[in-house]
This record gives sequence, structure tokens and C-alpha cells, in this order.
Amino acid sequence: MYRLNCQLPDELGNRLSDYSARTGIAKVAIVTQALDQYLKEQEARDRLVDQLSDPEIMGKVCKALGFDLPLR
Repeated sequence: MYRLNCQLPDELGNRLSDYSARTGIAKVAIVTQALDQYLKEQEARDRLVDQLSDPEIMGKVCKALGFDLPLR
């Protein structure tokens, strides 16, 4: 198990504590789920940027969307 200690701004820590108390979900579970979701979104964004950097893939996307691309 990976261990991480961090400090949160008071306002964020209070929101986390309130949410945990209100839902009965452990703070560590909330933070774990939030971090997992954030990283998945960032990784998906990075993959998309990499794919759209490929001129062939970009051309296919533009064609599918009905955009005319200037010829080089």
C-alpha cells in the first residue's frame, strides 16, 4: 500500500470532513476516488492530445466533423 501524507487548505479539509461525516464515507476513500478520477481524466486528455497531434488522425476527425482542410 502506498502511503502519502499531505496538508490541505483549511477550506478544502473542512469540506472533506463535512462530506465524510454527512455520507459516512471515510476521508481516505473520498480522496482515493477523487485522485483516481482526476488521474484518469488527465491520462485520457493526454492520449487525446497525442492522437490529435498525428496529422492522419486529425484529418480523419476533421473529415468526420465535416471540416474542409486546406491542402498543403
